[in-house]
Amino acid sequence: MKTLSLLSILTSAVTLSGCSLLMGQPAMSQSVVVMNEQPMETDAVSTKMQSEIEHEEIQPTKPDYVPMNHFVKLDNYVEQMAIELSDLLNEAQKMSTELAVASFVRLDGTLQTSDQLGNQLAETFMHQLHRFGYQVVDTKLMDNVYISRKGDYVFSRKSESKFNSDAAEYVLSGTMLYRDKGVLVNARVMSLESKKVIATSSKMIPWYVLRTENILVSSR
Repeated sequence: MKTLSLLSILTSAVTLSGCSLLMGQPAMSQSVVVMNEQPMETDAVSTKMQSEIEHEEIQPTKPDYVPMNHFVKLDNYVEQMAIELSDLLNEAQKMSTELAVASFVRLDGTLQTSDQLGNQLAETFMHQLHRFGYQVVDTKLMDNVYISRKGDYVFSRKSESKFNSDAAEYVLSGTMLYRDKGVLVNARVMSLESKKVIATSSKMIPWYVLRTENILVSSR
């Protein structure tokens, strides 16, 4: 009787040990599977994100690239540049001085070639700086109103017309550099007397922005 009881106890112990081994093995296998699957999912997501970033970097380099739902205008770029210039002028305490604005020119050997974009930049800078409280001087304004049958005029671009430097101490102008992605605009505020540069700003204006507003530029 004792022998049978001992055998029964041994048999139960062996059975329990086997069950514990069988129950523990899948748990270890499952933990290994979870550890192996996680890096695979992370690698897949990283690869997808990298592909999307590379695609975004490639797209804007195309000359005919136009983003979907495009609402950016030339005024937005000029406003950002005017803010940067204003911050620097405030630091230099040049807020109350008169400021003239001249046409932006192409960065070439003469520095005297402008176009519709160069003139539009000057006009937009005049508007933005006046909004910021600067005393902007219009260099194209004549002393008198010219009256003709076609209209009344106060502006002039005659070659003999010269701007009187006594009317403004500083002038804002800049250069335009044509690139594959767009036009690099470099703006600066300078002292007419000392020729010192007081403030600068630079922005790349994409071609699709200029095409959307039908702004003409000189041939590249």
